[in-house]
Amino acid sequence: MYVKGTQLFPYTYSSFTTKLKSALENCGFAAEQYSGHSFRRGGATFAMKAGVPYNLIQAQGDWKSSAYERYLDKSFVYRLQTVATMAANIT
Repeated sequence: MYVKGTQLFPYTYSSFTTKLKSALENCGFAAEQYSGHSFRRGGATFAMKAGVPYNLIQAQGDWKSSAYERYLDKSFVYRLQTVATMAANIT
């Protein structure tokens, strides 16, 4: 998202990748080794860890199917937290 005046606008894929490649080049990285797709896994996982409901992660990523679930990094620490939460709720 970016601010223009007092309004907030979403980046298009094209404008995002243009800014990304420019920033990478300015930092001395090989911009051709990166794409906007590089952020799908990280963005989806960040949203999941922040507690965003899965249906909203799917909508934010504009996924029409459940393919987004393959991007979610359900690491050991996350799985351990899930088990601990479930165990704490056993009555």
